[in-house]
Amino acid sequence: MSQRVRDKAVATATIAIQLATWVDGEFVLPKPKIPDWQSVPPEEAALGLRQNWDVGMDPLPNMVHLLESRGVRVFSLVEECRDLDGLSLWHDSTPYVFLNTTKPAARSRFSAAHELGHLLLHRAFGPSGHRTTEAEANRFASAFLMPRDNIIDSVPKDSTLKELEHHARTWNVSVQALIYRMHEIGMTTRWRYRSLFIGYNRRPLDDSGPGETSKVYRQVFDLLRAQGRDRSDVADAIHLHLEDLHALVFGLVPTILPDDPSPSQVPYDSIPETVTGTGPQLVP
Repeated sequence: MSQRVRDKAVATATIAIQLATWVDGEFVLPKPKIPDWQSVPPEEAALGLRQNWDVGMDPLPNMVHLLESRGVRVFSLVEECRDLDGLSLWHDSTPYVFLNTTKPAARSRFSAAHELGHLLLHRAFGPSGHRTTEAEANRFASAFLMPRDNIIDSVPKDSTLKELEHHARTWNVSVQALIYRMHEIGMTTRWRYRSLFIGYNRRPLDDSGPGETSKVYRQVFDLLRAQGRDRSDVADAIHLHLEDLHALVFGLVPTILPDDPSPSQVPYDSIPETVTGTGPQLVP
């Protein structure tokens, strides 16, 4: 990335850490549950993490909710970084993921899994971007979203593009990602792999699906509203412009800005009941 984008990404991460620290002081969030598997091959790590997290081998319904439930702090990338698909980092043993919420939903889900791969496999590597680490994170994401044996069992090798569109929606991935995964695990010949991609590029399919939203930050803002506080109070508490707060949660929760009198129409799942403890406990 350019130095300008890198500087903006660092500034965004700094502000996000301030916000996450404030939220941690007000609410009880899930503790990080990401093992340090730097020596584990990506495919093996993907299968092992599904087992470690006890999520089975079925399609994952929501990557943002899954990350939040395992202690990852998820934020949106700011406008100046929207050429990127995602970023991730560790700070004081807390994992952070930043997603481009303006990208198609399936691409954003893959980016979430990709950044999870970096957190899991490359904790000691520093900033990502090296060709090898990027390839490993891609292999992890593909295997994590589409477990080998389950794809072989559920997706016929001779599926048409229209049938692949249906299977991609079932697995919450793009048709492109599914075609690549099928080839990666030996379900297609090189000729059929190229043929499927040529057909896809001639007639791109609608495989994006609905966007994913944050369950944790929806609860945070709902609880603050119940206490008579709003986003402005949060921004003031951490000396942040309201627009900067909006940028961090853009696309992840309905947001109201001074020049936008109505919430953006962002779909989100129902929120489970909160329980009290040292502070309201957020349960993704």
